[in-house]
Amino acid sequence: MTQEQIYENLRLHKEVLSSVKQQPWGMRRKLRLVQQAKAYVKRHEGELQERLAQSKTTRDILASCNIILIKVISFEVCVSTVDTP
Repeated sequence: MTQEQIYENLRLHKEVLSSVKQQPWGMRRKLRLVQQAKAYVKRHEGELQERLAQSKTTRDILASCNIILIKVISFEVCVSTVDTP
């Protein structure tokens, strides 16, 4: 699997995590889907970061920065939801 495929799959799994709340499915299905998506992200995000840390091309450096930005933005969204009354 190439880095681009892993990155695309990570993006899709994160999209599933953010949109599963709005789906009219049963709680068990939602929970199972979230657990699978989180496990995939946890497993492959570290693998992708290790590959990018070893690589020195501009495209890989930009992808690494993109991963960091995604983490910062998701953290800010989490904090803003906690701060709102």
